[in-house]
Amino acid sequence: MITSDQFLCQSLQVITQTLHLSQNIAGVTFLAFGNGAPDIFSSIAAVKNAKHGDASLAFGALFGAGLFVTTVVAGIISIIKPFKLMERPFLRDVIFYMVTLFFAFYVLWKKTITKFECIGFILLYVTYTCIVIISRYIYVWLKKEEKCPLLDSDDSSTQSENSEKNIKEFCKAVNNTEISGSTSDKEELLSDDEDHNCFQDFLRAINPMEYCDYAEAPWYWKAFYIIKAPLLFIQLLTIPLISYERPNKGWNRHLNSLHLITGSLFFVLATNLHHSYIGHLPVLVLALLIGSVLAAIVFFTSSYTPPNYYPAFSFLSFLMSVLWIYIVANEVVNLLITFGIVFNMSNVVVGVTFLAWGNSLGDLITDITIAKNNNPRTGISAVYGGQMFNLVLGIGIPFAISTWSTQEDFKLVVTLKDFMLAAFLAFTLVSTFISMPILKFKMNRYFGCYLLVLYGLFSVITLLIEVSVIPTPVIN
Repeated sequence: MITSDQFLCQSLQVITQTLHLSQNIAGVTFLAFGNGAPDIFSSIAAVKNAKHGDASLAFGALFGAGLFVTTVVAGIISIIKPFKLMERPFLRDVIFYMVTLFFAFYVLWKKTITKFECIGFILLYVTYTCIVIISRYIYVWLKKEEKCPLLDSDDSSTQSENSEKNIKEFCKAVNNTEISGSTSDKEELLSDDEDHNCFQDFLRAINPMEYCDYAEAPWYWKAFYIIKAPLLFIQLLTIPLISYERPNKGWNRHLNSLHLITGSLFFVLATNLHHSYIGHLPVLVLALLIGSVLAAIVFFTSSYTPPNYYPAFSFLSFLMSVLWIYIVANEVVNLLITFGIVFNMSNVVVGVTFLAWGNSLGDLITDITIAKNNNPRTGISAVYGGQMFNLVLGIGIPFAISTWSTQEDFKLVVTLKDFMLAAFLAFTLVSTFISMPILKFKMNRYFGCYLLVLYGLFSVITLLIEVSVIPTPVIN
């Protein structure tokens, strides 16, 4: 989650600006991938480590996260800030989510997933993306025909988003001033003692403690900062931190030059190519040579200000972030599998609890914070649209990799727990889909309580199944 928030999402924002993508297209492509990357890569790792077709950890995490977010997160948002939904986007997202879920249920029922069905999941996401983009263009065209300003029921949310963004930018500006001083001050100091200040900037850029946040944080956040510091330090040395909101756009001549060397080496190590040779030359040595040449070119052709080619570093940042997320997800999955073996817990229960909760923690905090800031519509949009994205690509991509690499269909081992989990998620979506028109699309406190009770009921049944009060035979 740290890699996704601090590096991947930042690089994706720069990429979308560099490619001049509209916010609508960027939101359902690059930014959606940034938010869902931990879930998708956890699923890839779970399928990769699946033994004898037991991919319950992957399905458990995807279904469990979907159920948790659509009940607990949506329920808390409804209780904290009752509001009226935007009808068409809500219906679109829920319908696509249900179609994806029923497709997944079909795959579980026949206990086999083929490469063409994997492509079907991915095409389902492509269809969703096209509908979002086309509907937006149609809406804009209709408004132009009516010669009316682009105002609808979203106005209040847009204003809230802008207000929140302005506040965040102001806070960032204050923090940047306190930590680093203004840009003009830096340039003046640089002219006086360039080498000394460049070295100070380099040390500041690789400092993982974020001193101002650490000093003002409560004790438990301080403990978290200390725990994550070693890992974040290594990430800062391998991933370019690019953001147009940071001082000097995040550019640091010494550190970014170093990234070309460390990034090349990290890519070879992360992809297990360090034992390979090209001719008689080890790939690791070749990567070191290429990285060193590129680093020398960047270092001797740049200065304190970001060069024109600086946005290209966002693609390096994206690649390094993806590799980091995959490595961490793979280790977490292996740890959870070991945890399940030690405590005699099934993979589906481990997936639906620890892995699903861990992947959904960011959604819980982010969506509830957005709702508290008088913008519940944005939070609820992330609930359904985001989870649909995670499910359709969390199944499509991992099983596509597996089936195309082995050239065989993936045989699934399915138990009653898998069907029970899918059924609970389906019931949640269908009941929400039916209830909202009846309630005139108003997410009120009563409906929020209903969603929380639904998750509580699911938790009780899951516990009874795990302790064998309810038998769970393998489905033949």
